This record gives sequence, C-alpha cells and structure tokens, in this order.
Amino acid sequence: MSRTIGLRTRLTLTTVPLVLLTMTLLTVLLLALARTLYLDNTETLLLGQARMVSETAAETWGDSATLDRLAKNLGARAGARITIIAIDGTVLGDSDVDPTTMENHAGRPEVVDLVTRQDGVSVRYSATTGREMVYAAVPISRATAMIGVARVAWPLDEVNARLNLLRNIAVIGIAFSGVLAALLAWLLSRYIIRPIDALTEVAGAMAAGDLDRRSDPRGTDEIGRLGLAFNRMADELSETIEIISDERAKLAAILETMGDGLLVIDHEGMILLANSAAERLLQPYARPLRDGRRREVRGRALIAVAIDHELDQLVRETQRRGTVSSLLLEAPNGQRTLRAVAAPARGVESDATLLVLQDLTEVRRLETARRDFVANISHELRTPLASIKALVETLEGGALEDEEAARYFLQLMNGEVEHLTQLVRELLELSRIESGQLSLAREAIAPCTLVEHVLTRLVAQAEREGITLIADAADDLPPVLADPERIGQVLLNLLHNAIKFTPSGGHVVVGAARRDDAVVFSVRDSGTGIDPDDLPRIFERFYKADKARSGGGTGLGLAIVKHLIGAHEGTVSAQNNADAQGATFTFTLPLAVSRES
Repeated sequence: MSRTIGLRTRLTLTTVPLVLLTMTLLTVLLLALARTLYLDNTETLLLGQARMVSETAAETWGDSATLDRLAKNLGARAGARITIIAIDGTVLGDSDVDPTTMENHAGRPEVVDLVTRQDGVSVRYSATTGREMVYAAVPISRATAMIGVARVAWPLDEVNARLNLLRNIAVIGIAFSGVLAALLAWLLSRYIIRPIDALTEVAGAMAAGDLDRRSDPRGTDEIGRLGLAFNRMADELSETIEIISDERAKLAAILETMGDGLLVIDHEGMILLANSAAERLLQPYARPLRDGRRREVRGRALIAVAIDHELDQLVRETQRRGTVSSLLLEAPNGQRTLRAVAAPARGVESDATLLVLQDLTEVRRLETARRDFVANISHELRTPLASIKALVETLEGGALEDEEAARYFLQLMNGEVEHLTQLVRELLELSRIESGQLSLAREAIAPCTLVEHVLTRLVAQAEREGITLIADAADDLPPVLADPERIGQVLLNLLHNAIKFTPSGGHVVVGAARRDDAVVFSVRDSGTGIDPDDLPRIFERFYKADKARSGGGTGLGLAIVKHLIGAHEGTVSAQNNADAQGATFTFTLPLAVSRES
C-alpha cells in the first residue's frame, strides 16, 4: 500500500537537496579555482627559478659533469628538482637522479613547447620520481643561440595537501548547511501547513455532507484569501446542489413514469442515465452477481450490462452515422423480444446516444427468462454449498474432536471452496471477454510451439490416466497471430476435457493444419463422444452434456473457449468422430502474414 508524502516532508526533501546541491557545486567550482591559482603561482615561481638556472648554466656551460654538479647544487638550495638538458634532448645534469640513467627528454611536453614559445609548462606524472610534478622549462641561450634547456620541477604534494584541507572544510560547511536548511524548511512548513490543515478539515467535512461548514480565514496573505475563496465556493456549491437536486427530482419523476426503457450512452459506450424500465428490460441480458442480485446499470459499459453485441453495434453505428437506427433483439432463451431504437441525443453530452427499449413480449415470459438465468447459477452453487454445509454440521456434531476425521472433512471443504473459486474466476474471466475488457497481447507464433507447450504441461496427467498424447503439427506451418497465453488456455481446456472423458488405454491427438488464410487446430479423443442433441449447445455457458461428459466442471470452460477464439477472429466447433469413437474440437486462427498484409 502506497504511503502519501506530506507537504512538510516534500518541502524538506526539496529544500535540503537543493541547498546541498548548490553548496556542492559552489565547492567544486571554488576548489577548481583554488587549484588553478595554486598552479599559476607555482608555475610563475618555477619559471623565475628556471630563468635563473638558465643564466647560471649559460655562464658555466661545459661538460656534463660540471652541469650535473651545478644542477645538484642549485636544486639543494632551491628545494626543487633542476634538470639541464642539451639541445638534442640529452640530460646533462639533474639534481635528483644520475643523468646518465635518464632517457632522452626531447619529447617532454615542456621541452617541446619551447619550439614555439619562450617557456614551457606542464603538469604530469613523473615516471622517474613516481609523483605528480609541475614542470617549467626555459631555453639556455648563448649569443642569441639556444644551446640547451633549463627545467625546474616541483612536486604537487603541498598543493594537494592544501586542496584537501580546503575540501574537508567545505564538506563540513556543506553538512552544516544541510542541517540548517532542514531546520528552516521544517519551521517554514509548520507555519504554512497549519492553515492548510484547517482548510483540509473543512473540505473533508463538506465532502462528508456537512455543507454548512466554513473555514475561519486569518490574515490577508495568500492562504487567508484562499480561505475566503473557499467559503464563497462553498456557498455557491450549496446553492448549485440545491438547484441540481430539484432538477434531478423532476427528471427522475418523468423517467420513472415511462413504460419504455430509456438509456443515455456516451461515446465510450458507458451508460450515463437509465430509468427503472430500462434496467428491468435489460435483466435477461445482464450478468448477475453470485447471490443473484442485479447491479445498477448507470456508470457501466453497455456491453457489460446487455451482453449483446448487436445492441452495442447498434449504438456504435448510430454514433458513427448520426442517424436513428433500430433492431429487434431476441433474449438468450428466445422468450423475449425487444425493439431497440437508438438516436443521437443532443444537449446531453458530445456524441451521446439515446437508446429506447420497448418490450414487445409479455411480462410472464420476461420473468420466466430471468428465473432461468438465475437458476443456472443457483444450480452450480447448490451442490458445493450443500456439501460445505453438511461437512460443517458433521464437524459441529463431534467430528471436530477426531483429528484425522476433521482433517479429512476440511480437505473435502477445501475442494468445494476451490470449485466455487474456479466458478467465480471463470465467471469473471467470461465477463471480461464478453464485455471487451480483455486485452490480447497478439504476436506471431508458430502453431507447433503452442501444441508442444500444452502437451508438455499435461503429459504427466495423461500418463497417470493411461492415455497417450500425440502431436500432429508440422514444424513448417506458417505462424499465426495470437495471444500465446490465451490460446494456451484454450488448448489446455480442450485437452484437459479430452483426457478426462477418454478411458484408460485411449489416445488424444492434438493437431494443426493450414486451411486457406488460417491454421486449423484440432483436439481429437477416443472417448465416449457427445450426444448429437447436445452438440448445438455445447458452447453455451453453464451447459453440460450427458452424465458421461459432465465431469463435475463449472460448465463455463467451453464458453470461455468460444469467446477467446471469437476475440482472435476465429471460429470454434465440435463434432463426433465419424470413423471411430470420441469427439473432435476444432478452432481456427488467422495467419500472421495474412493479417499484417
């Protein structure tokens, strides 16, 4: 469960990071500036020393031993590393290292800079000393001719130490600024939130129905003016609600006296308004709750209230054309006929449609249809509820004291609860499918992949029942456009039924073959078959065939199969095998290539 962050916390979480970020950026800039200043000062100092070394070396220019002694003498007095380099890059003298062991320095950056400049400066890591150094080099000239290079180097240890000290001080300052900012944000939020909390309390009271509640604004600042505006809004709201209530009462009285059903449907198919007659006329088409009660149709989708795609299509066609349309609707049991008239409703809402339902049948036939529909659900609920009640009474009668018997009865009760849970789950899923709320993740997938996946899931169950599963799907079949999860559910349902109604020693063949722009999937068993009288109704919800194929299911599995295949723009059918025992269920799916083209 998500937790709402209060304004005080949000203000603190906004202010403190902003202050910390600002201080951090400022510190980074200041440290970078300090480093630049330190390096500039060091470079200036080293260039001055390098020029002194250049003048001295020019006066005593001679063999490398003399120049090496000069470098070591000047380096000891200056406290810096001094290197004297010949014009060809050969090191003639160095204050810290034996020059004969040093490589040619013609490629050093500070020496290379002397080709185009009067001096050369670089900051880099010294492989000789193993430290980061600042180098400054100037030419050694005699009679305006450059004869060598005088270089002075200084380690950056001292500069880095000073920068580290500044960095530590800055970190302490940033931390102190964060604490101070948090304290100030908390104090400021307390001052701001207190009147807002008072307004929130008044708003909550008004939302609960207390429209006489008003705020007590204090001061003339923004929050005070907000309180005054809130009170004016409350006054206007009370007056508006009173006017609307009167108008609604008049409209409700008119609608309730109408004998025909009246619905106003918006452009998304949602019911904005419906009178009692409309709710009554739509009852045979509506999906009930588990206890048989009906929900109010207002605020729900038309396709979810009246599970009739023709009625939904009538409304959509009227919205598209902007003309009056009508059709005759037959109730699912064939005992009711309604005349539906749809017309554009102007002055209600943009693209709204007025749907009038006229009852063309007798009230007795309407009530009969409703009872039949409720009876289907009651029939499915009666057995598990009666079993649970009997088990509970048995436990109350003394079986609870017998631990083994109590555990056995609880297992039986759990099985009945699982059955009820499955019934409700399938009802909800069927409702989502029929109402168009189920979204399909369709993709191109090989038929053999779908077949192999479902066989893998049920092969263990088939082996326990002594039934052989056979796959008859070629690997080179073109892919179909389908939701793998939903089609897997279809195949799993059909294959599970085939295993359940096939005796031990039988076989079930799951096949796939191409037919025009579709692939035909089939599940063929060698079981008891289906009574020919039951075949036309086998895919109806809650319908079960003879006892040989009843199996204790919910009667919704094949209905779900039918609607899932319909959502995939396919067809489904069932027939008995002509050449042997058993039945074959087939369904089609469109080819992915055909669909894309």
